Amino acid sequence: MRRLAALLLVPALAFTAVACGDDDGGKTVKPVVTGAFGQKPDIKIPKGKSGDKTTSTILIEGTGDVIKKDDYVVADTVGKNWDGTDAGNSYDTKTPEVFQAGSQELLKEIGQGIIGKKVGTRMLVVVPAKVTQEKQAVVLMLDLKATKTIDAKAEAKGTAVTPPAGLPVAKVESGKAAEITIPPGTAAPTKLTVQPLIEGTGPVVQKGQTLVAQYTGALFDKGTKFDSSWDHGGATAFKIGVGQVVPGWDEGLVGQKVGSRVLLVLPADKGYGAEGKPPTIPANSTLVFVVDIVDALGGTAA
Repeated sequence: MRRLAALLLVPALAFTAVACGDDDGGKTVKPVVTGAFGQKPDIKIPKGKSGDKTTSTILIEGTGDVIKKDDYVVADTVGKNWDGTDAGNSYDTKTPEVFQAGSQELLKEIGQGIIGKKVGTRMLVVVPAKVTQEKQAVVLMLDLKATKTIDAKAEAKGTAVTPPAGLPVAKVESGKAAEITIPPGTAAPTKLTVQPLIEGTGPVVQKGQTLVAQYTGALFDKGTKFDSSWDHGGATAFKIGVGQVVPGWDEGLVGQKVGSRVLLVLPADKGYGAEGKPPTIPANSTLVFVVDIVDALGGTAA
């Protein structure tokens, strides 16, 4: 089954595709959607063509909070291929999609189209084959369930925890990448190390949720920084526990609390392995991360 998240994104071709007329005289039709908001709908594809332009239709007008640019939006999604076969369904998996309103990585009809809409809105988007770069059009139905404004500069908030000796040391100044040092004589671990530095008071992170987090990553051998969210404007979002990030993050962050700051030390098999991530991460590198869990959205906790 295709991942619904991939269908929300803008393929490279979408930037160059030029709309053209329906050249075979076929009849253009619209899908028929039945069912109440917040419940898995029934989507029927009538006989006919989808058309050659991406279209968006509001099926139910919401009455909840207004979605603002850069808000994180939780949406249940259902996908259907134009031949009627399923293309994914978050109602069954109980893992709603989370995306950022206004994101340039999303289809314009979704990323820009949800700005100003209200929670409780059900929308239908038909994406033609030339945009999906597949053999047929795809129908996407979205139930906009929640919206949340999250400060991109937000950080961990909770009770400080004194880590045991023998671990990398993280010096963290507000609004800056963590400075990570490796005390002399500290041996690289052979197993994943997970050590809270700040214990948050929020809900426990669950597999399948989307985390919004600050992070800094460094190489264990010298403590050399190779990346930080603070170098890219602040908090970033990613799904956890489903293979979207390195194994050490999936294993180490699920079960932590929102608001926590977590030190992760990843042996190579929990990071980028024998291939590394050139040019910044050599092969078979042990990695150190400091991760602030700012929020967790979607998943079964939505």
